[in-house]
Amino acid sequence: MRRFLTLVAAIAISATIIACGKSNNGAEDKPLHNTPNEEPAGKEITKKANGSIRIMSYNVGVFNKYIKDGYEDVANIIKEADADVMLFQELDSCATRTGGVYQLKHICSMLGKEWDYHFGAGLLSFQGGKYGVGIAADKTPKSKAAKNLNNYNDGERRGLAVMEFEDYVVASTHLGLKDEAQINQLAEITAFLTEKYGASGKPILLGGDLNAASDFALIPELKKNWTILSTTATATYSTEKDKYCIDYILLLNNGAKVEVLNSEVVREAKSANVKTASDHYPIFIDMKIK
Repeated sequence: MRRFLTLVAAIAISATIIACGKSNNGAEDKPLHNTPNEEPAGKEITKKANGSIRIMSYNVGVFNKYIKDGYEDVANIIKEADADVMLFQELDSCATRTGGVYQLKHICSMLGKEWDYHFGAGLLSFQGGKYGVGIAADKTPKSKAAKNLNNYNDGERRGLAVMEFEDYVVASTHLGLKDEAQINQLAEITAFLTEKYGASGKPILLGGDLNAASDFALIPELKKNWTILSTTATATYSTEKDKYCIDYILLLNNGAKVEVLNSEVVREAKSANVKTASDHYPIFIDMKIK
């Protein structure tokens, strides 16, 4: 959940990883990962409900929260979950600290089938690259959009990535830490999505790390325009110690309806250790469009 924007020593790019060019000289960074206690993988992720669309949101911590370049574990979790759409937060795009890798492109290359993807920058200039959020989908969208959000005196700027499909719209974001920033950033998002897609009659979904637990000022504010679809009964942060549910999937109240068949926080997977893949647990909903 917390930012990793302290400077780290430049690391070499492996020939097997998709890179975006040379690292910035002089960008000195600390390692982003530490060494966690190794734990065995757990039970298999719940199968997707028949005939449903599985939308998963995952703050991946630039794939370096606990394990260096932990792409494989995250990819295994996504494949086991059989997600149709992925909403990612905390992605580096060609930044020095993570080896100049376009992380969204790289993780999609590991998912076993062709995925479309779209990046939305929060920081437009960060260590020779960018930092923000992204979406990946196993089908081609009708359109894509992105928006850079204001920071409202709350540190870094935030981003929004959007994909529009024939029958629904989905967006990924990562809000600031303070009440004022969260409320105003969500207002920006609501206005942007309503203006572009509100009259389409399509369900408009927003997922991500909102940095807001149930007692934060954001939650009653968001309920004026949004409905929470994902479960809030289980903590999503952190994987080291249960603290808060701060990751959500929402539906804009524009009159469009969906049926949620299942919603879970993925705390275990058979294919990887979820606790060390990131400091957030991934969440998903299985939905049908009414």
